[in-house]
Amino acid sequence: MNNNYSRLIIAFGFFLAVLAGYGYYSFVVEKERINDTINGSLSRSVHLAHRVVGDTFHDKTMGVPPSEAEYWELVQTLSELAHIEGVKYIYTLIKDENGTFRFTSSSATEEELRTRKNLSYFYDIYDADPAIDKAMKEQREIAAEVTDSWGNFRSLFVGYTTPNNVQYVIGVDIEIDSIEQMSRMEAFRSMGKAILLIIAALPIFFLYRSLLRSYQIQLQQKVQTATVDYEEARNEAIIAMQQAQQANRAKDAFLSNMSHELRTPLNAIIGFSQILMIKKDTPDSIRSFVEKINISGKNLLSLVNTILDFSKIEAGKMDVEKTTFSISGLIEEVNILIEPMAEIKNIRCLAEVEDEIEVYADRQLIKQVLINLMSNAIKFSPDNETVTFAFTHETDRDVFCVSDHGHGIPAEKIESVFEAFTQIREHQNDSIKGTGLGLSLVKKIIEIHNGEIWVKSVVGEGSKFFFSLPIYNEESLKT
Repeated sequence: MNNNYSRLIIAFGFFLAVLAGYGYYSFVVEKERINDTINGSLSRSVHLAHRVVGDTFHDKTMGVPPSEAEYWELVQTLSELAHIEGVKYIYTLIKDENGTFRFTSSSATEEELRTRKNLSYFYDIYDADPAIDKAMKEQREIAAEVTDSWGNFRSLFVGYTTPNNVQYVIGVDIEIDSIEQMSRMEAFRSMGKAILLIIAALPIFFLYRSLLRSYQIQLQQKVQTATVDYEEARNEAIIAMQQAQQANRAKDAFLSNMSHELRTPLNAIIGFSQILMIKKDTPDSIRSFVEKINISGKNLLSLVNTILDFSKIEAGKMDVEKTTFSISGLIEEVNILIEPMAEIKNIRCLAEVEDEIEVYADRQLIKQVLINLMSNAIKFSPDNETVTFAFTHETDRDVFCVSDHGHGIPAEKIESVFEAFTQIREHQNDSIKGTGLGLSLVKKIIEIHNGEIWVKSVVGEGSKFFFSLPIYNEESLKT
């Protein structure tokens, strides 16, 4: 319990720190917003003033001061604009032949409007900020903080030139004291938000503490109940696993028995069909049907044999009889068996292996592996291509490779090619048939030899199937 309260206090302290950070972040964000608002107000005021007191006014009044009524109306307009935009002053300036800046128009405060102080046309400015001169020379916006006899301001000056080449500057001032006052107000507002959030969080803290205490009691009860349920579930799982193992053994027995039962009639069908094909008196009209029966029977027998071998390996009943044998001799036998299939598609089968190379493995099973890989390579290769078998002797293993120039296997499908009942249909002709058990069976045969199998493939270029067997030596003979 003490540990839980400690964690709760730490969490609450962290929450307070987050609230304080939120208050500071709100202050910084709001201060930035105030600055953006002020800058936007200054820029907007300049452009609005340019519409009111623009090029036409300065061309018209150059050398001919406006009447008092005209000037007074202009002062009133700029003052209203300054009030709307929340700035202190809006004014225009020119430089006389002596280099002195003079007002040509200006807004005014309420007191100045009442007393008309500093409102005369061409009022001289002898302490003009250098930014004013820079804005006139460069004819662009210049921002500055200005301190003069009128006060401390953040100002924006923009230089313009009339069609008659009269240069003038429009300036806008906002008091720095006003900006600082707004920032202080926002700081207090952000601090107030954080304090309110802390006050609002206190009831949540005490509520959470009460809920935590109640939850601990409930959790203890649930743990006791769950312990009992776990023991019951564990016993049920053990029973279910035993039933699944029994069902799996029954499945393997069924596949094995059915495969044996199917072999006998299939051998009879294949044998009698071959006799009919050999007999010269068999009518041609029947011979073509007999050939189809023979081919279908062989395909079905091959499928039955594959299923039988697969079920044996799955059940752990596959007999492995390892001997030493020549690779060149084995590949010759494989080539003889697959030659009819290769001749149909005019595919050359090449073998890159030396005569004296020997390996230690189950010869019949490795032969079955090579027949499967080579026939697959022929099956999925275009006509008039080459299928190659290669052998490499490495330090601790022998590596076999069967390569083709077929359509290739997409990278995302390579991992699934060795899964049972899986065929990669992408980039292939749908007329190519198969059970999807061949490569899975190959993989299992290699694994019971303590070897590995893998594939490298590039779509459009072909595939290379590799498998490795442990090196042939005295130790392997013992195993």
